[in-house]
Amino acid sequence: MTMCEFSTRFSRTALRVLKISVIVVLGWVVLPASHAGDPVERSAREWDAMIDSLANHNPPPQLWRFVNRTDFDSNIVPFFPVDYDWDEQARIRAALFPLAHGSSEVLWERLVKHSDDKRYALTTRSNMDDYSNWSVGRLCRMIANRRLYFVSRMHSDPKSGERPDVFFDLGIENLAKWRNDRSGKSLYELQIEVCETALKQVPQQKEISDQARHRIGEDIKMMIAKLEQTKNPFFFERSMDSYGYFNKEKAKSARAIIPRLIPTKE
Repeated sequence: MTMCEFSTRFSRTALRVLKISVIVVLGWVVLPASHAGDPVERSAREWDAMIDSLANHNPPPQLWRFVNRTDFDSNIVPFFPVDYDWDEQARIRAALFPLAHGSSEVLWERLVKHSDDKRYALTTRSNMDDYSNWSVGRLCRMIANRRLYFVSRMHSDPKSGERPDVFFDLGIENLAKWRNDRSGKSLYELQIEVCETALKQVPQQKEISDQARHRIGEDIKMMIAKLEQTKNPFFFERSMDSYGYFNKEKAKSARAIIPRLIPTKE
């Protein structure tokens, strides 16, 4: 669903009854937490154990940089040793699934707590990015951030089909610290706060039309209204199936061209 479809659906349906079963914002599936994701509630200790399972038993591969983009569609190519245990990658991707699809607020809190975990998890790439070594903390931040950053990117022209071109600074430099400074707020209240932060910046978007500013402002107000009415946080789900990964055969091909690469720090 495009941002235009989101705006129309959100503005008309939410304005009328504020009862939305499914919304999609910028490719993220948005659902009321009570109707989305993994319905099984777990204790903080159980979620912690699942997050701990993201730690890879392999050491992170060394990363090498090409001057020009390579056959691997990345300027940076990971060098996996011959004895790299590929079962670990499959295990971690499977362990990531319930965390990425869980709608529990307890889970969100645990993801935030682990957001600075520097243990190696996966080597992957998203969209047009280069390959990099992802830590457990980076995976946790990726999942947790989706429940806050949904309002940080908007379209000035939803019908264009282009990427978002209106951006709002939510003021979150360190997720764990930001959350700790607001320890008295629940997740839905944090979502209201980031919406209000974005809303204050709408008038400053002088490069877009008055009509676009008005529409974006109304969309954000609708989000706030729904959160205030239901007191339930929005849930955002996004698969990592489109991310790029290496396998044993691909790693062998990369090792054959490594002598032509320049090492880079990651």
